[in-house]
Amino acid sequence: MRHLIFLGLIVFSLYVEGQHERRECIIDAGFLLEGSRGIQERDWFLMLFFVQEFERHVNFGQMGTRIGVVCYGRKATLNIKLNEFKNAGVFEKAVGHIPYKVNSSKVAVGLRALRKKLFIEPNGDRSMVPNVAILLTDGKQSRHTNKVLHQATLVKKEGIKIFVIGVGPHAVAKQLNSIASVPIRLHVNTVDRFSDLSKLVPLIVNSTCQLQNATLLWSCSFEKNESETKNIKIVKKTDFYWSLKQVQPSSEPGPDYAYDGKTYITLKATYKRIYGAKAIMYLPFDREGVFCLSFHYHMYGFNIGVLKVFVRSNSHKKVLWRVAGQKGPKWQYAETVLHLHQGDRIGFSGIRNKGYSGDVALDMVRIRKGVCFNDV
Repeated sequence: MRHLIFLGLIVFSLYVEGQHERRECIIDAGFLLEGSRGIQERDWFLMLFFVQEFERHVNFGQMGTRIGVVCYGRKATLNIKLNEFKNAGVFEKAVGHIPYKVNSSKVAVGLRALRKKLFIEPNGDRSMVPNVAILLTDGKQSRHTNKVLHQATLVKKEGIKIFVIGVGPHAVAKQLNSIASVPIRLHVNTVDRFSDLSKLVPLIVNSTCQLQNATLLWSCSFEKNESETKNIKIVKKTDFYWSLKQVQPSSEPGPDYAYDGKTYITLKATYKRIYGAKAIMYLPFDREGVFCLSFHYHMYGFNIGVLKVFVRSNSHKKVLWRVAGQKGPKWQYAETVLHLHQGDRIGFSGIRNKGYSGDVALDMVRIRKGVCFNDV
């Protein structure tokens, strides 16, 4: 029966090929397919056909849309890497041969695999291209809810947009909504049967391809060989200022690893300086419009002060984001919307607290076109 279903999909694939135009779209798309006991063999092949149909609607290729596939049950398997195939026909054949396996369903395991296995540079992830995850599930996710929410949050913190498609009567809206990115109306869809999935293809393609408009415009991970790092303006009016630090594990407070690469920018609390002193740096970004600024920060130690994001326009300064005090030993994520006009400058400022114990650090600063949509 399995081979008959598979043969039927191949025949139908040949029939529909060329029946529609491919959308000019440059994204990295990762499909997350559920292999739970509730998924019948026929339903499994209908999910695979959905992936194939998505590919037929976009300009698939290493210079266009890259597509990867992760299947999950009790464990997650990276079946297709983003950079594994250059030819659409070979890709479709590989998708059709992904084996049908039933197991217990652990969505958290699948979501984690997106971050750790699929959307990574060695497997084809492109830093300047939007990341899109498309989760197909029958919605039976009553167990391990906290783990699912935690992993979904981590995925979204990486800047990956999550689209969720719930199939069947068990697809509970509340659970689907908690996993998906916002706005929910754009990122959550439901169908009654797996045979209805193909009807969603044009909608999903259109929604995911629109993320091109949120193109990454500027990025800096503070590596010494990056031109962006060299163009950052650091104000050095006192002995308290931002400085680059390469990863050197130590017993001192602060990160012993960069969030990205080998270097981050930091304020050390061991310098001699006056309480309340400020350290300022400006980003080399001078466009007008609405943008999303995202970054990872590290604030750990007993005497951590304040970290701010601000926009300076002539003599006026507007603070857009602020955090104070110790936030733990791990890197944190933040984002804020920028409304920039001609002459505006984006700045980060660190303000000294009393004492000498603690570090403030920044890494992987990005600016994308448009507002921030991640609910993290």
